Amino acid sequence: MSGGLVKALGRLGEVLWEAGDYARFLALFAEPEAGRVLRHMKVIAADWLALIGALPEALRRSGIIAHLPGRAVAVEELVVAFHLARRIHGAGEAAAMEPGRQCVCPVRYGR
Repeated sequence: MSGGLVKALGRLGEVLWEAGDYARFLALFAEPEAGRVLRHMKVIAADWLALIGALPEALRRSGIIAHLPGRAVAVEELVVAFHLARRIHGAGEAAAMEPGRQCVCPVRYGR
């Protein structure tokens, strides 16, 4: 987990966060995909951590997070859609991720 942690801490800004926000930061930083996203953010803000933390771990990917509009309601709708897709497809997270992956990374024709 220490890889890049000091640099990431430097991008938290000078505003004092709530204790829970720091705990969320460390928990997300420890996840492989979410940690990668945090390592590459120019500024790490507590409100963005709350949005990222609200996503299921399978959706905490740079390609998805980069397209979040930054509104809690949008994240809530994405989470509901993800759970519906999992329920409909019934094949776990990989099958549920495919429609979202196609939206974020559409298939290129003519290859």
